[in-house]
Amino acid sequence: MSIRTRHILIIDDDADDILILEECLTRTSLNFHISAIHTGSETIPYLHHLSHGKQKNKPDLIILDLHLPDIGGVEVIHAIRRNLALCMIPIIVYSGSDDQRRLDACYAAGVNCCLKKPSNIDEAMTLAQAIHEFWFSTLRLPFDYAHH
Repeated sequence: MSIRTRHILIIDDDADDILILEECLTRTSLNFHISAIHTGSETIPYLHHLSHGKQKNKPDLIILDLHLPDIGGVEVIHAIRRNLALCMIPIIVYSGSDDQRRLDACYAAGVNCCLKKPSNIDEAMTLAQAIHEFWFSTLRLPFDYAHH
């Protein structure tokens, strides 16, 4: 099976955090394309558009900052999980918050995992390597294999 380009959607209001994560992912051997959205209110129409597109346009993985300036991360998770065309896409929440109630709400909404948001380049590199190794090397993702 040939390795295809992975589509990673990052939803984060901090452009620097997106650039750092993208740079760190580039240092892994992962063949990827990143789409970035900066607010929750931009995310909902983008996801609606994706749900009406072809399978190849959908992300393989969503990395979501829990703290967005308008619509919160938990609401974004709910929107994704309610959409039958998108509900199987894995979602990683990353956050600097240790608020257990918010993290519990993420899991209750259907997030696949919650991770500590990197606070420096070394932590970002560790996160990028973990994404590459676990999500794209170890796991079999929903869209990896076509149904016959």
